[in-house]
Amino acid sequence: MRPRPELDGLDRNPQTVVLQELDEASSPGFDFFRPTEHDIQAALLSQARRQLELVEAALRRLAANTYGYCVVCGRAINPERLSTLPYVLTCINCQQREEAHSRA
Repeated sequence: MRPRPELDGLDRNPQTVVLQELDEASSPGFDFFRPTEHDIQAALLSQARRQLELVEAALRRLAANTYGYCVVCGRAINPERLSTLPYVLTCINCQQREEAHSRA
């Protein structure tokens, strides 16, 4: 199973991610878009839902005794990485490969 791209960025501050997404939407060519308070609240709610989905998936992996193992290669995920991102799906090596592939 490959990590889902729509869940990228959840290791960052939700407000930072939302503001970055809104800023990208208001980049040249989209000058007419200025986020309202409602837009920001909706984006934060969406971010929270995505994070909840990851936490629930981590709990399912915990119940299935697969928590802490990379969903791509099956190797154990570094405990420090899990401590920082308890819902992380991949080891650092697979994450880096995925990021490199996304940039290519």
